[in-house]
Amino acid sequence: MADRRPGWGADEGALRVVAVDGYRSPQQHRSVETTRRMLGAAWDAMAAHPAEPLRLEEVLDGADTSASSFYARFDGIDTLVEVAGLLALDHDAVGTPPAYPVGPGAATEAVLASVLARGALPREVLAVGLWSEPFVAAHHRRRTAELRAAAVAVADGGADYGRSASWLHLVAALADQAGAIGRLVVADADLAALAGHVTGLAEVLLEPEATTDGRVAGVVDLDRPTVARPALAGHSDRGAQALGELRAALHRALLAEPRALVPGDVARSVHRSRTAFFDAFGTTGAALADLARTEQVGRVPTELFRPRPDVGPPALVAHLAHRVRAWQDHQGITGRRLLQVAARHPELAAEVVGQVLDSVELLTGWYARCFDLPVPLVRVVFLLVLASEQHQVVWGARPAALTGPDALARLLAPVVAGASG
Repeated sequence: MADRRPGWGADEGALRVVAVDGYRSPQQHRSVETTRRMLGAAWDAMAAHPAEPLRLEEVLDGADTSASSFYARFDGIDTLVEVAGLLALDHDAVGTPPAYPVGPGAATEAVLASVLARGALPREVLAVGLWSEPFVAAHHRRRTAELRAAAVAVADGGADYGRSASWLHLVAALADQAGAIGRLVVADADLAALAGHVTGLAEVLLEPEATTDGRVAGVVDLDRPTVARPALAGHSDRGAQALGELRAALHRALLAEPRALVPGDVARSVHRSRTAFFDAFGTTGAALADLARTEQVGRVPTELFRPRPDVGPPALVAHLAHRVRAWQDHQGITGRRLLQVAARHPELAAEVVGQVLDSVELLTGWYARCFDLPVPLVRVVFLLVLASEQHQVVWGARPAALTGPDALARLLAPVVAGASG
């Protein structure tokens, strides 16, 4: 029986067609086997320590090969990680769909299981491949296969297909965000509690007849995770000037080459020393967190989201979804780059997660009265809205993708005060 582990089980065709910058596909049979050994050894090492970086020595030892053989195929360890991640995604997207429990609440838990179970996609795979076009395409194929399988299971259980599938797609967006960034700084217990709240909200949306008032009222509020986010400041005019110059240099370097930031090179670009860089920031992660704080990459701007008297409850979700889209478009490439490297730097991840949680609290305080939900579930609604990036959902008896505010408005209409379901 063929080995189905990612890397070890990759067939010759997959190794030759996977497209990643810096990867040179094997052409001869012996070269295919060597490449397969490298990818298999890399995946085994990442699965063994999903929170820690992969080291080249682990790959060479596990594959029993040389550094020259490695660099003949891959430009660097990041390239190897992305190829391994692509093979894993495509491997998971084919074959027999997983068996999902019947019922929207149970299916929602199943979708979240990939976040709550360690090692499904090591953190490093997400960090390296998150924003590359091949990785995003493969990830979408896998998610689509998972969600449609879950939607069929829900429909077979008698629930409404369209709304159930849409809800699961939105939950999956939250799962991606939590797995790529939040897990670095949010404890497993907090993520598990969040999963319980998401499942409770799914039941309110999809099975209202089975949800008693006492059950909804009994929802316990989540404890906000403690996220350390120290601020930086120059201790003198000269120190503030140095900090500003280094921050600007870091910004330029991040846009040019996010995967290979070298503090010494950043400092030299503004005629300062490596020591000056670390005196100012302490660590590379703290420097990136300072930049994220300056750019406000995870905080919704109050001028966009402040309540408006002409937007009533029935139009609320559509209004907010439209504003979230505008906010994300405004983030531009800087925000994307910072999110891309967040999984490597806990200080940066803490800043991003802290800003998102701050935004959720702000929106909840402003708009909780517009929802027929307890405040803890309103927080979950806004966390889902902020995490669902492009608001794409699957809808209808024949699954069709809908994007934009209308999809979210239709999905959440049952719990918006004054809106019709």
